[in-house]
Amino acid sequence: MKNISSRSIFSILLIITSLTMSNLAIAEPQAKFSAYENEVITILDDIINARLDTALPKAERLIKKHPNFNLAQLIYSDLLLAKSRGITQFAELANGKNLNAQQILSEAKQRWQYVEQVQHEERIPNVLLKLSAQQKHIVVVDLKKSRLYLFENEQGQPKLINDYYISGGKNGAGKRFEGDKKTPIGVYFVSRYLSPDTLPEFYGHGAFPINYPNGWDRHLGRTGHGIWLHGNPLGTFTRPPLDSDGCVTITNFEFDKIKPLIDVGKTPFIIGENINWQNRHKVISHQKTFSAIIDNWVKDWESMDNQLFLSHYSQSFKTEKFTYDSWVKRRKNSNKQKKFIHVNLDNLSIFSYPSDENIMVVTFDQHYDSNNFSSNVQKRLYWKLEKDGVWRIFYEGLV
Repeated sequence: MKNISSRSIFSILLIITSLTMSNLAIAEPQAKFSAYENEVITILDDIINARLDTALPKAERLIKKHPNFNLAQLIYSDLLLAKSRGITQFAELANGKNLNAQQILSEAKQRWQYVEQVQHEERIPNVLLKLSAQQKHIVVVDLKKSRLYLFENEQGQPKLINDYYISGGKNGAGKRFEGDKKTPIGVYFVSRYLSPDTLPEFYGHGAFPINYPNGWDRHLGRTGHGIWLHGNPLGTFTRPPLDSDGCVTITNFEFDKIKPLIDVGKTPFIIGENINWQNRHKVISHQKTFSAIIDNWVKDWESMDNQLFLSHYSQSFKTEKFTYDSWVKRRKNSNKQKKFIHVNLDNLSIFSYPSDENIMVVTFDQHYDSNNFSSNVQKRLYWKLEKDGVWRIFYEGLV
């Protein structure tokens, strides 16, 4: 095969990714790459290692299976062009196909770099402190890596069962207001499912809206709505890393794999930017520490000592209906009528906020019983580590 220009796709990929030929061999990923993605990584490895005769038939087979896969199409085009003459830029034939070569090159970069970034079995996202038995699967999105991690709840511990390439908002992470085309960062929950027959073709094989804005978002005055996990437009295989209006998008056949594993109202959907993975034992230790804080909150509530109980609440605390002062007044008046209070919590989950480890999101089924009132509700609390080093609740709401 003819020698290729030093400014060809192959050199450009090598320079941008800053990887050596040994990286792929060294990596022992925990990730469960999709078949198509594994083929792309293998082709790129062949290219960087100058195995062009090997790369070409692999690329041809890939585009036959996925003809709408733009990255594979452009790599194949450049491989064909390299056989006849030198090429001077990535996707030299792209202009005639109305494709954005730089966007597709960014997709190649994300996929290739991810090979050396996958995590070891003993490391888990530090946001996953405690899982409820009802949370059979957990979704964690890392916008920096353009990855969606799917975890299974294995006896209370997260086990990574798959991960997928995704696209996020055009303007990156950290949504603040309506129309900013950013993907929010936070702890969310899947709120419903929208079938493809109720949606335009743009959303592919369906959508799972999440509960943005959540309590913390509203506390900060963030606005906007309609943040979903959804498929890609029909006829489109993948999208560049930054391409949506704020949603998280995924290939349609991978959406179909995830769909039966998501429980509306129960599956956590955690979105971060450069998720921090820590040793599993360290995360469990942190979980035990915070569980003790929740236990003390319940104990002080049952004591009916207003001072002790209210010490767990921030001065900035509020609910959907009450400010701190109005809530405290109501609580004190209520306690005057109590002879006893018993509180039990079931299906407790604890998640650290991906953008701020000093915020915890706690969800549980609350069984409350007193001499004059009983209730069973599902509740969500937002806790914050305040300047004096004490964890306090700043938002409370029903699920």
